[in-house]
Amino acid sequence: MDTIYFMFLDDIQKSGKINMFGAPRVLREMFDLDKQESFKIVEEWMKSKEVAINKRLWLRILNPMK
Repeated sequence: MDTIYFMFLDDIQKSGKINMFGAPRVLREMFDLDKQESFKIVEEWMKSKEVAINKRLWLRILNPMK
């Protein structure tokens, strides 16, 4: 189920219409989640973005010619 939320959060981010720190409220409104659950989903989504960024950085360091 997180995949649906993550896709929704990706769309919100791409739109640039709200600051992502406001995303928990939007999740609550759209998916009828409680406050704690909405913050946990956004926290996990942000962590997944951090992991992806770190992975790309390491790939650049390890393969500088690509």
